[in-house]
Amino acid sequence: MNVLMNHIPKCAGNAVARQFEALLGVERTYEIRTQGGIEAVPDLAPYAFVFGHLPFDWDEKLGIGRQRFTLMRNPVTRVLSAYFFFDQLQRSGSGVVANCPPMTLEAFVTSDAPQIMATTCNEQARHVLGLEGPGTREPAEAAAFVAGRMAMLERFFSIGLYERLQDSLDAVCWHLRLPRMRAGLVENRTHRNWKLDEIAPAVIEAIRERNLIDLELYRVVSARFEQARAMMMEDLLSDRYFGTVPVQPALPCVLEMGGTVTGSGWYGAEADERGQFRWMGGPDGASLYFNAAGGGDMLVTLSLLHMAPNVGVEDISLYLDGQMLSLALTPGDEGRCTLVGHAAGIFLRKGHVLSLSTRTWREPTEDDGRLLALGVERAVLEARR
Repeated sequence: MNVLMNHIPKCAGNAVARQFEALLGVERTYEIRTQGGIEAVPDLAPYAFVFGHLPFDWDEKLGIGRQRFTLMRNPVTRVLSAYFFFDQLQRSGSGVVANCPPMTLEAFVTSDAPQIMATTCNEQARHVLGLEGPGTREPAEAAAFVAGRMAMLERFFSIGLYERLQDSLDAVCWHLRLPRMRAGLVENRTHRNWKLDEIAPAVIEAIRERNLIDLELYRVVSARFEQARAMMMEDLLSDRYFGTVPVQPALPCVLEMGGTVTGSGWYGAEADERGQFRWMGGPDGASLYFNAAGGGDMLVTLSLLHMAPNVGVEDISLYLDGQMLSLALTPGDEGRCTLVGHAAGIFLRKGHVLSLSTRTWREPTEDDGRLLALGVERAVLEARR
């Protein structure tokens, strides 16, 4: 196991790290400190799990060869938590907050001091999207910035949510094939002595105005988290499914979409001059169960008879047993296409789950109320040679 967690401040990172220490042993985990620069970081090869408050360029360098994840938090409560954490440390005489002088909450969230704005202005986007500086206060610019850097999210196998800590731990354990970790076993180091509904509305609005990029990023990550969790639940449910059906002993496995299909998110079979197929589309995506044993490097091939006009290969995501596939789309004759996905190192198991989603799809019309993205004729799972 080689895992890196970019610990965004005030997002439950310490609680998660303590879980890994208990599971793997303290000697196999390492906390990266920024004092001394990246040159002071030792050889990380002996450690199965490393974590720390990593600037974007550190995350990019130290994450090479490691599976990466992080957790985010609602930007408003994250900034509030930071203030009360600093206040708690100051009251205890800690030198950790020497660069953050005592001040009121109102002064904290409106301060233009660079060392304070590093916490109060889009800090999560600096960790996750490589934002430089405090960021824009224009909503349209914030949305455009996040949309332009969406591909950067793919370097994390999971971006969990502080507000959904147990679900986030479940997603990490599911992906890494670890025993289940339970939220609440580690006490929070910050005493929660504040309530959101007691904070002045002007303070909340000041935080929101300075965190437009983080708010948009949090919205996008939350939607992706729900989609990933749905895939996880699909995989967990598939264990029950594979226990009730005959499983062929070897690959390849071919599913003709014009016939009976086991999975979710598919419209009924239909046919035209090109052949028989099924449409999928919409925010929940679709899944297929391949009733075949196998493991190792795999190829998934989808024969597409139709694609909605506004759907491109960059809009398509394929996951096999929760692992994202690298994709290639090859045009064919008469509007046909072949979509091929490659997955390396799939665990040997008696059945496999393919999850398919798109970011865009055809909106309903008066004559057809369906959300249509891809019309699939055939799905093939085989071992890569």
